[in-house]
Amino acid sequence: WTERFFRDTFAPALYRLRAAVLVVFAVVGGCSLFLVCTRLQLADSAPNILPTGHNLQRVDYLLRSVFTSQLWSEIYVVWGVQGIDRTGVDPNDFTKLGVPIFKD
Repeated sequence: WTERFFRDTFAPALYRLRAAVLVVFAVVGGCSLFLVCTRLQLADSAPNILPTGHNLQRVDYLLRSVFTSQLWSEIYVVWGVQGIDRTGVDPNDFTKLGVPIFKD
């Protein structure tokens, strides 16, 4: 009986009232959009993108909380791999890549 209800009753009624259904959906969507847009506001502070223990997050915390000053300096925090020491490594052996040289 479910298939007959949707085929014989629901679908024809929906087709006859399609303009009203579209208006109702447009009004509900417009009201929802209005409510969301009127309640948007800027955050008080920037969110923490990195984990709390991350080096850059610690530097940011130290700069903003511990070393507060009116005069700001531009600093660069650099870390990573300077290169790979491949002395004594067979170039045909893909399992031995060498030893990384970490940059301080």
